[in-house]
Amino acid sequence: MGLLIVNEDKCKQDGFCVQDCPFGIIAMPEDGYPQVIDGAEGLCIRCGHCVAACPFGALSHQDIALENSLPIKKELKINAEQAEQFMRSRRSIRQYDPQPVDKADLERLIGLARFAQTGHNSQTVAWKVYTNPDDVRQIAGMVVDWMRMLVDKGEPIAQIMNMPVVIDYFDQGIDLVFRSAPHMALTHAHENDRFADHSCDIAATYVELYAPAMGLGTCWAGFFERAAKTWPPLQEHLALPQGHVLKNAMMIGKPKVKYFRCPDRKPLKVTWV
Repeated sequence: MGLLIVNEDKCKQDGFCVQDCPFGIIAMPEDGYPQVIDGAEGLCIRCGHCVAACPFGALSHQDIALENSLPIKKELKINAEQAEQFMRSRRSIRQYDPQPVDKADLERLIGLARFAQTGHNSQTVAWKVYTNPDDVRQIAGMVVDWMRMLVDKGEPIAQIMNMPVVIDYFDQGIDLVFRSAPHMALTHAHENDRFADHSCDIAATYVELYAPAMGLGTCWAGFFERAAKTWPPLQEHLALPQGHVLKNAMMIGKPKVKYFRCPDRKPLKVTWV
């Protein structure tokens, strides 16, 4: 069996799959049906364009089953105005309900990230999700310990990042590391993965954008990221797979605050040529 499985009863021989293949490895023989060019199988990146581009559901792929490729529902399409409000109304949440989110909801939220684009369709983004608020609190304490070390050493970055303030608040029971969010999710990938930086950031952005539709909020965890990328005790605690490194992290939970406006931003910096 080849890479492509064609239902000849459904195929209209319109060539959409041929036109849209990113590497041009699909051909349409005269009076024939789509097929991969001889010897070109190794160029296929399993992107699924060929399956997605067929309006008749006539094409399946050896590694991308048609039955697992959901049809796009026209009635769910949002217009440009709806999309603009959705994007402009997104907020970084810094006030969370302490109640944990149902694991099923977390699974749905993080699960959508597997549809985010990745370099060369590598799909190498890995996640670690902390579901226990006590574990998140423990990691916040470790980040604060890292800050104490930098402050004691007189490192300039400690003042630049207002670490004495974060430490003082934490000692008073106020968490500015994770903002008392009940959950934290991080992405990681192998240190030699040349696509991982962008792939992980895009995957995390998918989660960030999907969260409000589920009644959830997120915020990128900058203090934690800085500590986890530089401090061995925290790296050891995270216990990522051998050779893997942290790429990004975000806090997750139910927002305590509702928002009713979309605040403006600075003018766009752009050069049109």
